[in-house]
Amino acid sequence: MAAKSCGLEFTFSRPSVLAPVIFGDAKAECDIPPESHTMELTLDRVVNGSWIPQALTVDSAIPVPTRTYHVSAECVAGDWRIRARVYGSLTNRPFDFTDHTATRTVSTRECPGG
Repeated sequence: MAAKSCGLEFTFSRPSVLAPVIFGDAKAECDIPPESHTMELTLDRVVNGSWIPQALTVDSAIPVPTRTYHVSAECVAGDWRIRARVYGSLTNRPFDFTDHTATRTVSTRECPGG
């Protein structure tokens, strides 16, 4: 069985707040550079009971060997998470992986005016 050649990790286990923004970071690390690698890093917020994207960063650079990603949105009170989708191909085999952080409930005190 071949070892996993690329890994994904979130910098923190849930979104961070530095008013007036909420943000998230992730890192991809590849032992073997893939032919293609696209990271979609999203900040989602619960709106009417569903997770709705509030901000999106898309980056198609190959992590050699690592690459960091950042996404931010206007700080608004509510439940937030960071979601990452990574897709591409390695040795002509496609891959597609999605993960998300724990939820962070952001208060109006943390986001004045939001």
